[in-house]
Amino acid sequence: MKKLAPLLLILLGGCQFWIAGNNTDMTAYVTGGGTADPLAGTTVYKFDIVGTGINCSGTSWPNRQRRSAQQPEAFTQITCNDGRTGKGESKLVTADTGVSKGTDSCGNKFVFDFSVNKFFIDEKEVEYRDKVKQGGGYWNDKCVASTDAPAHTDPLM
Repeated sequence: MKKLAPLLLILLGGCQFWIAGNNTDMTAYVTGGGTADPLAGTTVYKFDIVGTGINCSGTSWPNRQRRSAQQPEAFTQITCNDGRTGKGESKLVTADTGVSKGTDSCGNKFVFDFSVNKFFIDEKEVEYRDKVKQGGGYWNDKCVASTDAPAHTDPLM
């Protein structure tokens, strides 16, 4: 029973994961993390668009209609403190790592890596930060102001 206790705690309590990503123009990057519920296949997470004051929270749920490996394993939805919303889709790459992509309500497109392996995400964060620095570090956000963030209507990437 002692050997099963850690596994039982993970299954009942969820497991922590971390997020790193960037917009597809490589002019802004994000960092964050969340908790996964392996039994339900859902996650709850938060991330910041670094240097902008924008922070977002979201959830994901399994794609129960998935019929092929090309289809997403999960769908995501976010809400940010400036009024923007977003939708996305996720796929596992390995047993502990995955990728997501999505758009916000203004048309900004993002890609993310997520993993329970903090060292992997730390390396990805450095990689994304360096790419943003090479691109000049100026994010041309398609949302002009928080009051301009429309309801999400854009298709996924």
